Amino acid sequence: MRPTHELSAGYGTTVEGMTTRTLHGPGELIAAIPTLLGYDPLESVLVIGLGSDGGLEAALRLDRACAAGQVGVEDLRDALIAGLDAAPIERVILVSWTTEDVSLTCPAMERMREIIDPLCDVADGWATNGVGYWSPGCADRECCPRGGRELPWIPDALPGAVTRVAAPPLHIHREPASRDIAALTGRAPSQRRRNAQRAAQRWERRRDNGRDQWCRDSWTHVLASGAAPAGDATWGKVIAGLRDVRVRDAVIVHWLGAPPVVIADVLDGRVTEGVHKVMDAALRPGEGPVPDPDAIVEALEWCAQLARMVRGHDHAVPQALTAILYWWAGDAVECRRWASEALVSDGTYTLAMLLRDMCDAGLQPGWRSDRIVP
Repeated sequence: MRPTHELSAGYGTTVEGMTTRTLHGPGELIAAIPTLLGYDPLESVLVIGLGSDGGLEAALRLDRACAAGQVGVEDLRDALIAGLDAAPIERVILVSWTTEDVSLTCPAMERMREIIDPLCDVADGWATNGVGYWSPGCADRECCPRGGRELPWIPDALPGAVTRVAAPPLHIHREPASRDIAALTGRAPSQRRRNAQRAAQRWERRRDNGRDQWCRDSWTHVLASGAAPAGDATWGKVIAGLRDVRVRDAVIVHWLGAPPVVIADVLDGRVTEGVHKVMDAALRPGEGPVPDPDAIVEALEWCAQLARMVRGHDHAVPQALTAILYWWAGDAVECRRWASEALVSDGTYTLAMLLRDMCDAGLQPGWRSDRIVP
């Protein structure tokens, strides 16, 4: 019988002659866990510790029954502190491996999150039954369909191979205009991001009372977050709002100089002539004004602030919006890089797929005369 908790470290240590394996997204990470541990961790909660470069530094396994109960809590906390201190861990990912129905919530994983949060940043939490994977409590059926997304097939890693998990960057490396962005690096304190996440969950539940008004109200919070320093609750409402494509697209047309009536059409889901005209301006030569470089820089700064507050697959939103801003500025290399990062955060994010494909096809904005890159 395996002990209730085991700690193994050193996965991030370079082994001469071995190949570094990069895992993209939660599906590949979860699918690789049995190979990394050497067995299927049935009815367990896994704590996956990642370094600053995404290297897999440690993995702790705990019986779900122990995680959900009171037995051994002090021993568990001591083991976590020792393990997290022993390895250069920047953040952790929690994985609950179980055949129980944890589609709504997983008490064992949430209890682990409460213990770990004061010790280290918990980047995300996932559940799996060994066939599919999902985020407990996620109501977005495109993100987490019933039964979860199918786990990808991962060939066995070489024994001792270095394994790295692709981690999305949370800051702008450079900008395409004539001045540098005031760098907004790193993440906001974990307590602020937890506050924002809770506010996002509360705000998203209100959409059931009427999507049109909810989108309009969400838009007011988006505007407020850009007009002055925003609190955690405001950012939470922005995060929840941007999960709806109407609010996200309102941000895009706003950046393109759309008048309030067109933004209102987008928020209400009306595909009008005014909406078509604004959106076509980005693709057809001479259809619309060229975005001001300073406005692009301001928008990039806002995306960086948003990225500091989001968690998990919500990173795809600021990353994809950053990609579109670079595309408008004519920087296809940065656009494709940010679109690819968005797909690491959420492999199903359609806007990121579109931007990546446009870059691969050499398509540039309509206001540039050399629209096809040879």
